[in-house]
Amino acid sequence: MKFNVFYLFIFISNLNYSQDKIFPIAADGEIEFSEVIEINNTKSKLYANAKEWIAKTFGDYKEVIQFEDANDGKLIMKGMSDVSSESNGSKESLSFTITIECKDKKYRYRINDVLVHQTIMLAGTPIHPIPSSPLQHLESKNSFGKEKESLLSKDVSRMNKKALLEHQNKITVLENSVKNEQYEYDKEYDAVNVIINSLKYAMSQNDEF
Repeated sequence: MKFNVFYLFIFISNLNYSQDKIFPIAADGEIEFSEVIEINNTKSKLYANAKEWIAKTFGDYKEVIQFEDANDGKLIMKGMSDVSSESNGSKESLSFTITIECKDKKYRYRINDVLVHQTIMLAGTPIHPIPSSPLQHLESKNSFGKEKESLLSKDVSRMNKKALLEHQNKITVLENSVKNEQYEYDKEYDAVNVIINSLKYAMSQNDEF
């Protein structure tokens, strides 16, 4: 089930766009966001908040929930969030696993198994490439960057006008590719942080009488 876009407009303004956008990497080399939050709520209230957040945010609680144990205060869910959508029907989404563990006056969330899913429209036919890690953008960016530097290091003094124009066009294409890979990486990073901010807000609520 997809992340409710309602939260996107509420929490996108809370993102710190001046920070370095670097996906945290766990010991196994995979993306993992994890944090322990101290808060003045009981274990039962935090657990209830987490369940309510999952239901409101992802729509169908039973569809996304993978594990729940009220005694341990632990929930595990799998969900998806739209990242972007194009007018031609192409779109990008993220899938992820969220683990929430609740105790008195604190909770821990962990987000891992983050993958990018794309739907690309070609001649009216949807194509679904194999899901990939957001880290792939950095590898592609690095590859494009090296190729650009290689072209920049070439001696162009003996190139004719046509060859020089083609050379410069290749450099421009590579520069745009580098910028695009960074843009996609940042966009996916922001999408995860929208989810984190919405979770933190929900867990902070305390309407017990």
